[in-house]
Amino acid sequence: MENERKKVLIITYYWPPAGGPGVQRVLKFVKYLPAFGWEPVVLTVQSGEYPAIDKSLLNDIDPTLKVYKLKTLEPFRLYKALFKKKEDKISAFELVNDDGKFSTKISHFMRNNFFIPDARVGFYLRNKKKIKKIVARENPDVLLISSPPPSLLLIGKYLSENIGIKWVADFRDPWIDAFWEKNNNRVKYLQKKMVKIELEILKSADAISCVSPAITKSLANKIQNHKKTYTIFNGFDHTDFSSIEKQGSDKFRMSFIGGLGESQICENFFEGIASLPKNLQKNIEIKIIGNIHDGVTDIIKKYNLSKTVKVKRYQPHNYVISRIINSELLLLFIARNSGEGVISGKFFEYLATGNEILAITDGPNENLNDLLTSCQAGIVKQYDDNFLNYLNIKIGNWQEKKKHVSNLEAIQKYSRKEQTKVLSQLLNNLK
Repeated sequence: MENERKKVLIITYYWPPAGGPGVQRVLKFVKYLPAFGWEPVVLTVQSGEYPAIDKSLLNDIDPTLKVYKLKTLEPFRLYKALFKKKEDKISAFELVNDDGKFSTKISHFMRNNFFIPDARVGFYLRNKKKIKKIVARENPDVLLISSPPPSLLLIGKYLSENIGIKWVADFRDPWIDAFWEKNNNRVKYLQKKMVKIELEILKSADAISCVSPAITKSLANKIQNHKKTYTIFNGFDHTDFSSIEKQGSDKFRMSFIGGLGESQICENFFEGIASLPKNLQKNIEIKIIGNIHDGVTDIIKKYNLSKTVKVKRYQPHNYVISRIINSELLLLFIARNSGEGVISGKFFEYLATGNEILAITDGPNENLNDLLTSCQAGIVKQYDDNFLNYLNIKIGNWQEKKKHVSNLEAIQKYSRKEQTKVLSQLLNNLK
């Protein structure tokens, strides 16, 4: 029947009250799939180790949604005990950055060599038989699994081989080719094993969805099959913006939202701010919000910018939306050596505001540049550029009340609902 309800079981590690863009991709899929004839059921971890908590995201969950939560074996708890970490949650930057300490080197070695394919593999090992029973009970038409962590994708391969269910591997980030996998100190045998596991997973999946064209192309090339790979961008949810209006200010407001690791610190940008005439500096307000590397604080001190640049740790999603709406320039620092196709999930929420975007990379990023150009939303600059002239022009335009105008019509295709429509078509094809 044409109107028959179809069911998709979605497996994800990150689910509210976890915060961050990885949570929101799946959360918004779940929110909008019913509009396209698909009933979602969610299977996730009980009491996971998350880098951020955002209880405001719970408001987006339909109370009738069926959610299964399973216990897991969580090595990060052992990590905190061994290395005397007192924080409730471990920042992603702590797990990939090298601060030169012996304990850090040892912890990175353990993480990359003791847990294959990653340190979340305990969820798969502990629960694969339970998940098989849940699948039998729910009898979904299709399975969708969100990565990272890529170890969850082992569930798709296991179920495909054991019960023949069709499944989608959804990649929010690259896997073997991710920038944090470079110089991972993994022994050669295990690195070869990782490459083999990735290839087996890609071949097992009936469809592969990715957040950017470059990642889609890369994974398609690995299996020499471009017919089962799809690009489904992250996006913005228009309902998050509907109740917030932009307020005027006597300050030129700049904002960065999200994780800011060591490889994303652009000293030239801060030097440009510090080089502005004092009368212009007084008219600037910069907020950096998220899990921020300590090096940012050092740069602020170096250039005596403590009155201009304010750092806030992770904030609830509704606060973040209000801040990016109430900004004149939105900052996007793409990690060095991250390669083509890395587009921050926050980028699309930047887009939704129509405010100007300054994206900073260490090389060509055609996917990002194409999006900015087609939406007339901003510009891409390089880490080693001089920013003084650019900043002078932007602040001067603001003082003269010259407003930036994005192509709002072009931006609408990147709404969460439109991107979920693309996913629903993929699921329809598999069914």
